[in-house]
Amino acid sequence: MRRDRQWRKRGTFIPEETRNINKITCKVCGKRVYPKAEYVVRDKIVSGGINAALNGSPSENDIYDAMDCPECGCQMVLKKRMRKVINGE
Repeated sequence: MRRDRQWRKRGTFIPEETRNINKITCKVCGKRVYPKAEYVVRDKIVSGGINAALNGSPSENDIYDAMDCPECGCQMVLKKRMRKVINGE
């Protein structure tokens, strides 16, 4: 299979292999694009505060996969990432 030079960027799908992948729509400009793994973002909202610290259940920030829209440049959050299970939890 011959691959075009423009599809060499890491995390970009090859056109022949995208038959089963659904396009996502940008909520700002409406452009439909194939999702690609660009970077990971973290929530800034921390819930619980003093109550969580006193009860022994500190909450951690959520982690999401994200990418930038190629048309308008806005950030699109794709999916929430699950945390690894550490033995004993």
